[in-house]
Amino acid sequence: MNRLRATIGLSMAGIVLIAATIAVSFESHGQPLDGKELVAERCTSCHTIDRIERRFGQEFAFWESTVDRMLGKRNMLNDAEKKAVLGYLVDP
Repeated sequence: MNRLRATIGLSMAGIVLIAATIAVSFESHGQPLDGKELVAERCTSCHTIDRIERRFGQEFAFWESTVDRMLGKRNMLNDAEKKAVLGYLVDP
């Protein structure tokens, strides 16, 4: 009986682990990230959207340097999110 409980318990733990892995994988590889949404969510915690929008049209190098400087203060974006934010800032 104890062996059956242990087998069922391990099976359930495996199912939960697989489900969690699928969820994380979908989150990072599922839908494309929305740079505009990320800017509104993350960047406006320190800056107004007006301040950010005043710089629209700048070159990629300008935005990359700016975003890297901000991430040095508060690391709020992973690599994929950073790429989406840069894409939006360069070409809104």
